[in-house]
Amino acid sequence: MKKWMGMGIGYYALCISVFWTGYMWLTERYQIFNGPVDAAGREPFFHWVKAFGILLIVPLGFLMVAAGVLTYRHSSPRPRLWITVLLGMLLAVPAAFEVFFGLVLFILFFHGFA
Repeated sequence: MKKWMGMGIGYYALCISVFWTGYMWLTERYQIFNGPVDAAGREPFFHWVKAFGILLIVPLGFLMVAAGVLTYRHSSPRPRLWITVLLGMLLAVPAAFEVFFGLVLFILFFHGFA
């Protein structure tokens, strides 16, 4: 368990450090927050934020489904395979909403409404 936790922390630390470095570089290069920005600067900035939003938010959806399925598998005295599959499919629906709205909030927070 500690190995997986360390890998997850390492993944997020690496993604956040690369994202923040690129975010700062793009804001300085294209002067994102200093007046009007042309499309040549806004487009790569949006794609950068969107790509890292996907890299940071989508694994949380998978973790949400895995946590629910593994909780059932470990707490049930006789876990059934069909219930596990059904539970995974049912948990995929709120996980998809979480990923979608998490990505929208990430883009709005780091890119803004512009």
